[in-house]
Amino acid sequence: MKAYTAENIRNIVVAGHTHKGKTSLAEAMLFVAGVTDRLGKVNDGNTVMDYDAEEKKRKCSLSSALASLEWKNTKINLLDAPGKFDFEGGACEAFRAAECALIVTSAGSGFDVGAERAIKAADSRGIAKFFVITKCDGDNRDFYKTFDALKEEVGTKLCPVVVPHIEGGRVKSYVNLCSNKAFEYKNGKAVETAIPSDAKLNEMKDVLMEAVASVDDDLMEKFFEGEPLTKEEIIKGLTMGVEQGEIYPVYACSGVELGGVDLLLDAIVYSAPNPKNAKPEKATDESGNEIVVDESFAPAAICFKTVADPFVGKMSYVKVLAGKISSDAPVYNARTGESSRMASSLP
Repeated sequence: MKAYTAENIRNIVVAGHTHKGKTSLAEAMLFVAGVTDRLGKVNDGNTVMDYDAEEKKRKCSLSSALASLEWKNTKINLLDAPGKFDFEGGACEAFRAAECALIVTSAGSGFDVGAERAIKAADSRGIAKFFVITKCDGDNRDFYKTFDALKEEVGTKLCPVVVPHIEGGRVKSYVNLCSNKAFEYKNGKAVETAIPSDAKLNEMKDVLMEAVASVDDDLMEKFFEGEPLTKEEIIKGLTMGVEQGEIYPVYACSGVELGGVDLLLDAIVYSAPNPKNAKPEKATDESGNEIVVDESFAPAAICFKTVADPFVGKMSYVKVLAGKISSDAPVYNARTGESSRMASSLP
């Protein structure tokens, strides 16, 4: 198994209202990255994340699910959170292990309750937020209606990065405002095309430039002097803004036709926080004092999910925070006050 350093890992929770395209988006990301050789569909009951029989029957996620992919030498752990409020415990598990949330909504919809709850969950954990407006491939889907609804709720921190160019009520291409490039998607493959002449795109580009310039004095000075920002400078400002919680980037895509999914994966690699530069975990010692978990506590880990598998038995999902953990090494369980091997049951 390939080893990854903390700088090359992204832990991403995919959250939002039910039936907004979360699982389809995760499926598309796995397919584009080459993890799967067939694009599963929720309605067909053959997606990677919705593997439970009841999920296939209801055609929606009922528990958190984990899958991993590699993109540009970076390991991306996707945690698909259920959107139904009856299964909020599954969403809490997924948020507990992530440093960044992809808050998913669909083009043409307003600001839904699921997005609101996902924002609150991300804020309570202090993790970064990306907004993904999916289902842009349908007829007469209004990306900007949804963008404006989000902006009305979350304010000026919302920042467009990938937006659709629409002709005749359908998406013609996806425009990456960072690189100033447009792409058409044919059979799921991106083909670069000419930047369209569109006043709305120019408006979105201005919003992006102002947002990324506002987080860095050098970029702000260059922006006010009227000098164009390079792609590298835009990514630098975007990354800083995401880490500081001053920018909420927005990406348009289609989980069915795969439009813009590769651009979203690029953004996760370039701009999403990694475990090393994210906010440190905090814990409480035996005296009730709050402590910051660092390498001095190695090894240290959290168990964020436990399931009972009929074939394997009880399995616990663990996120390592510091040091190295092996199956035969004893570890101290802060909840029980006892030591046990990782091969044993943790909870």
